[in-house]
Amino acid sequence: MTIDPKSKLRKLPRSCIALGIAIFIYGCSPSPQTPAATTATIPRSPVVLGPTATQLPPTATLPPASSLPTAAPIPAISANEWSKGPSSAQVSLVYYSDFQ
Repeated sequence: MTIDPKSKLRKLPRSCIALGIAIFIYGCSPSPQTPAATTATIPRSPVVLGPTATQLPPTATLPPASSLPTAAPIPAISANEWSKGPSSAQVSLVYYSDFQ
């Protein structure tokens, strides 16, 4: 008696599909209900917290501002540059960035 190798290959996908369906049905079935376990009530005592010892953070001392000019002079804002707000504002904030 000879065994045809093609017949085994034909039966393999059907058995895999059947196994997959069985696993799916088992996974979707409701789990059996177990009786709820009774837990003993543990008496609890209140915890009283006293004041905590916190220290204030140390204050930082700033070095005195230098009156020396910067290493690279900042160019004046020209009319060609993008700006937001009135041109007669008392303070101008210049923000340089590199978009690369």
